[in-house]
Amino acid sequence: MNKKCLALGAVCAIFIGCRVQAGTFRIDVSKVPEKAEWAEKELKPALEAYVLKVVELLDGKGAKWTRGEVVLTLDPKYEGVAEACSEKRHITLGMKFAAEFPHEVKGACVHEFAHVVQDYRSAPGRADPYKAPPSWLTEGISDWVRWCNYEGEAGLKGVYAMAKEKPKHNDSYRITAAFLDYVVRKYDRDLIVKLNKVCREGRYGEHIWKKFTGKSRRDLAEEWKQFLKNQVKVNP
Repeated sequence: MNKKCLALGAVCAIFIGCRVQAGTFRIDVSKVPEKAEWAEKELKPALEAYVLKVVELLDGKGAKWTRGEVVLTLDPKYEGVAEACSEKRHITLGMKFAAEFPHEVKGACVHEFAHVVQDYRSAPGRADPYKAPPSWLTEGISDWVRWCNYEGEAGLKGVYAMAKEKPKHNDSYRITAAFLDYVVRKYDRDLIVKLNKVCREGRYGEHIWKKFTGKSRRDLAEEWKQFLKNQVKVNP
């Protein structure tokens, strides 16, 4: 959903070789105090190990997180997976979901932190009037961070397999992540950074695809569909 508060979900364990930026996350366990030890010893270190990687994937190599503390609230009454509010630097994680899918928890939080980093909203210094990017692209970029990077080879293969079954590039989430990953690999390794910048500034438009890749979005989508038909293996 392309709103100030964006919903979604998923994350993995510690990213080996990633520079850690400690002190970014504060986990609010006031509603589930029995989860305090797990949150502090397992969840928080895993997320902070990937903070700078997410920031660099979206803002470019060498970028750092400078917007202060991010609060992650563990909520036993929240019915969804997870939700991020970029303006308030706040993430809510549904503990019902966490109990049913514990292997998805860290990934869901990474996706939501990507939304916080995206920060697509009207603000001083941005285009006036601010033009919000389409929700399928917002969610696709966040899922690209998660499934095509954080989740490793298994995540990457999974999104391409899913896309092959439903090759609709603007279907959002993992399908769009697969489309973006294809364009990144073939045309511009910095495409996500460029897309993130124009989306944050409120300057997204159809023309940017041709500007960044030399081809229209429609042409890229058709090319991607053909690739999916022919591709047997995706190399990470």
